[in-house]
Amino acid sequence: MTVDDARRLGASHELALVRDHDLTPHLEVGRPRDRVIGILVGIGRRLPLRGKYWQSLVGGHALQKALLSGLVEYRFLVFERR
Repeated sequence: MTVDDARRLGASHELALVRDHDLTPHLEVGRPRDRVIGILVGIGRRLPLRGKYWQSLVGGHALQKALLSGLVEYRFLVFERR
């Protein structure tokens, strides 16, 4: 959902967007640990690795890539009733 989508949805419920703060720059992306996980995920694609822990590593790596490419951002939105 984009900020504009949230603004329109809020307006349809008589809420006005009064604050929009981008939290994305405060995230730690590309740490050494993240780079090691990226290498493991690349190697792991060739292996039959399964399990919840492995899935969380793969998902976390995908989120890191999405954040770095600008596909995902974290926003803090405050709405007030009109």
